[in-house]
Order: sequence, then C-alpha cells, then structure tokens
Amino acid sequence: AFDAKGRGITDLRREEFRVLEDGVPQEISHFTGARQPLSVALLLDASNSMGTGQRMEIARKAAVDFIRKMDSSDRLLVMSFSDKVREIQPLTRDRKLLEKAIESIAPEGGTALYDALVEGASRLREFEGRRALVLLSDGRDQALKENAPGSLHLLDEALDAVVRGEVAVYAIGLGARLQDETDLSQRWTLRQILQMLSEKTGGRFYHPERTGQLSDVYRRISEDLSRQYSLAYSPRNDARDGRWRTLRVEASRPGVKIVTRPGYFSPSP
Repeated sequence: AFDAKGRGITDLRREEFRVLEDGVPQEISHFTGARQPLSVALLLDASNSMGTGQRMEIARKAAVDFIRKMDSSDRLLVMSFSDKVREIQPLTRDRKLLEKAIESIAPEGGTALYDALVEGASRLREFEGRRALVLLSDGRDQALKENAPGSLHLLDEALDAVVRGEVAVYAIGLGARLQDETDLSQRWTLRQILQMLSEKTGGRFYHPERTGQLSDVYRRISEDLSRQYSLAYSPRNDARDGRWRTLRVEASRPGVKIVTRPGYFSPSP
C-alpha cells in the first residue's frame, strides 16, 4: 500500500480493505499486517554485456547489500543466467553462503532470460508461504553470436510460469534505451517486457538511470517486501474449472494505492 508519493503505508486496518474477484465482493477470512518470512529467488544477468565497465562489480555489490538488508527469517536462493541458467546457491538463510555465490558470478555468453524466469518460478513453487523473484537484467533474450533467442522458452511461457507459480516479480532493468530497444520479434520493447512481468504478478518495475543507483533500488525492494499485507478469503465461486479469476483489492482510505497481483487461475478439475 502506497500514498501519492510512493511511500509505504503500514497502518491500514482490516476493515479498510475490500477484495473483489471477477467484480464480486469477497469476505476476508484472514488479515495481517505483520511481517511474514519470505522465499526469494535472486536472478542476476551474467551475460557478456554485463562485463561493460564496472557494471558486474557494481551489480554484485548491490545484490550483497540487498541480502544483508533482508530479515534473518527470510530464505534466498541465487541464480545467474547467461547462455544457461545456473543455480549457484540453493535456498538458505546463511548470508555468507549467499554472498559467496554472488561474488562468484562472472559475465559471459548470451542472455537466457526467459529460461531463468521459468526455472526461478519452478524452484520457488516447491516452498510454502510468500514468494518473490528479484530479477536484474540489462538486455533482451538473445544468443551471443547470432540473432537468435537465448532461451528455449518463449516470453508467454515465462509469464505463465511466474503467474501460475504465484511469484511476485521485482524487475530491475539496466540500460538507457529499454523503451526503444525491442525483443527479437519486435513485438515488445524491453521496458514493456519487464513491466509486464511485474504488473501481472503484483511486483514492481525499476529502471535506474545509472548502475550506481542499484543499491537504492534494492533497498526499496527490500522495504516493499517487508511492508506487505496478507489477506485471504474463500471464493464465492467455488468452481474448479482452471479459469482465470481477476482480483482487485481496494482501500477505503483516500489517496491509498494498492499493488497486488491482478488475478489467479482457479484449481483444475
């Protein structure tokens, strides 16, 4: 929940929330504003383009700072992606292991962005509770030596994986021309792709102007993750048809903006 200036609001009460599924009001059965432990996948672009200047060094330092800011009860895993996706450190609360994994990342090869999203969502689905994926990337999904895709999966498959996995994606886009450069199909700009991943999962998109601003972006993500509300309800529509259900969460307090995932797929028969 945010005010008009984007500042987090932490004192909303249960009675100030309203939940609608497919436009139908629902009865909230569970509510808490207390912080709950997280399972977070940290996905870092390790493609050749990240070797420009001090980009990789700054990215590693900012990611380490992010880990240090997370609550001790949170579990994180570290994955990198270039031509292939690598899980460098499985889910753990051990900060030293996580930092060591981040420091080992070196830039090389192409960018298997969509494969990384699918794999990250798959790993997080194994764990109960709140799940988030923090993605840092500076380029399109592309092979290094030719004008070909870098992933075996398509964008639609990556979107489907994070939505069905109920994983909130916090996407950080590096590069000054994300709004101009397109994917290989020339269907979407790189900015639109990262925004879609965030908006369709209840996460947020960040586009720092300079690599040096990464630490501040990671700080804001850490604050967002630590100030979330948790609401639950039993849907009035109890059909198990596997269909998409739209969600809207509103706050009665004036000037409050609620960020949440836009829906979910109901269980299949």
